[in-house]
Amino acid sequence: MTPQPLRLVIEHYRRLRDDAVAAQARVQQELNAAQLTLSTLAGYREEQLQRARESQRNPLSNVHLLLQTRFSGKLEEAIALQTQRVDDIRQRIEACRVHVLHHQQRLKAIEFIDTRRLSRARTKAARAEQFASDERAADTHAQDARHIGDISVADPSPLP
Repeated sequence: MTPQPLRLVIEHYRRLRDDAVAAQARVQQELNAAQLTLSTLAGYREEQLQRARESQRNPLSNVHLLLQTRFSGKLEEAIALQTQRVDDIRQRIEACRVHVLHHQQRLKAIEFIDTRRLSRARTKAARAEQFASDERAADTHAQDARHIGDISVADPSPLP
């Protein structure tokens, strides 16, 4: 049986690892949402470019051209910001991955120590059992030898 303090440490590192995995999953969901937003913005940009190609056939008013240019600039700015956000989230996911790996390694090390301790305890118990068994066998052998000696002393007559 695992001693109480070691069991508590193992449980503690399991909780830390599980919490780190959950945090990584949350950041992954955040990344998925950010990528979806970036994809939507890129779709808007493509749609805007398509409209600009179509509008080349028809002359645009200065006001409409100014609004279209402003919108394109804002859209490019939003895409750049969202791209930066996606990159930042990817870095956070990598940090979460390292955190999970660290806790997993610590947990495995402590579990290894526990496994080795249990193995040594089993070996020690087996040796003690073997020693006790050898002692019983030696005692039985000594008693048998005394009993055989008693029989030969008690009956001095020759065998037929």
